[in-house]
Amino acid sequence: MKIHDGGAWEPYDAIGTPSHLGINTTADSTSRLAVAAAATLLTHDGNGHQVRINKAATGDTASLLFQTAWSGRAEMGLTGSDEFAVKVSPDGTAWTSALSITAQGQVRMPQRPLVRATRGGGVLTPASGTQTGFSALSINQGGFSLGASVAGGGNRLIVPVTAPYLVCLGVEANPSGAFSVAVKVNGTTAIASVNDNDAASASYGNCAIGMALLNAGDWLVLEHTGTTPLDFGYDKTELMVVML
Repeated sequence: MKIHDGGAWEPYDAIGTPSHLGINTTADSTSRLAVAAAATLLTHDGNGHQVRINKAATGDTASLLFQTAWSGRAEMGLTGSDEFAVKVSPDGTAWTSALSITAQGQVRMPQRPLVRATRGGGVLTPASGTQTGFSALSINQGGFSLGASVAGGGNRLIVPVTAPYLVCLGVEANPSGAFSVAVKVNGTTAIASVNDNDAASASYGNCAIGMALLNAGDWLVLEHTGTTPLDFGYDKTELMVVML
């Protein structure tokens, strides 16, 4: 192929650097290289192959943008900083950071569902066989929320995303006999429980850890047996849930 450079016909690779190149589509001043095809292949020439995306300064962007009908849905790279990030959008306008990695290699997941919940109110004595909910979320990330009220006090803790979760129940009690506290899903299925089956009357602190596959919209409550005073609060009787 030859191209006229204004003075003569020259081989394409001898006319210098073209300002635009469109392959099966039109390039413009922003997308100076444009390709319309079912696939684009970049392969090695005998050894490895590297694709480089270079930006001028820290505050600029070097990224890969994924679109639907020309509207952004996901982006990964260095967007406005030198931390590698993955962002997503439902509409191309509102963007949420799903993951970021610092230059030292620490990984942040700011939308990972996790919560630290308690009922609050200090020392309370739930009736045996009743269920109680929560009223204070001292740590809350990723969409946990409080739902309908529970007959024994507090509110249901609503799960935001379908996934496996690690569940940790902490209990601080002043028992006068045997008692138990169990975390129940939708009021029925126990996924972690603390059980004291003797007649001890000394102050009691313990925790239980479980793992469960929870669905978006499931709700968590505590179910009680025995009539034992429980101290509700941060680092006392509380529930911690983290998506794995």
